[in-house]
Amino acid sequence: MTKIVDLVGHNARVLSMAMSPDGTTVVSAAADENIRLWKCFAADPKSKKSTYDTSAPVKSKETSGYSMCIR
Repeated sequence: MTKIVDLVGHNARVLSMAMSPDGTTVVSAAADENIRLWKCFAADPKSKKSTYDTSAPVKSKETSGYSMCIR
């Protein structure tokens, strides 16, 4: 494991992190009483998991790795 990027956004220590069920977004909660959403991963087009309603339109941009992390 190697560090790829520092996600800067909290002013205090991060208390918890979790990944979204689709694997594209990471959420972090910190002692500064902020919750941040980080869209860091692209959806895998080869994945056939259909746990969500596929009839609803999806309005998200595909990103490549950490290059387009937002906070």
